[in-house]
Amino acid sequence: MGDEITTTIGRKLYSFDGRVLEIFGGDVCRFHIRHMYLRVTGPDRKGKRTVEISHGRPELPGGR
Repeated sequence: MGDEITTTIGRKLYSFDGRVLEIFGGDVCRFHIRHMYLRVTGPDRKGKRTVEISHGRPELPGGR
């Protein structure tokens, strides 16, 4: 995959190159796709979706 996906939410920049998700702004976090758990909810009544990203499974200790 040659295209990079980027977005800004608040003061954080999210960058995904197809293998690694990097979050810049404050502490830099990196999530490799093999160790990343992703959950998308919604849409709610206003059309809002929630994206939860965590390192490994969300019930285990680690980054979220």
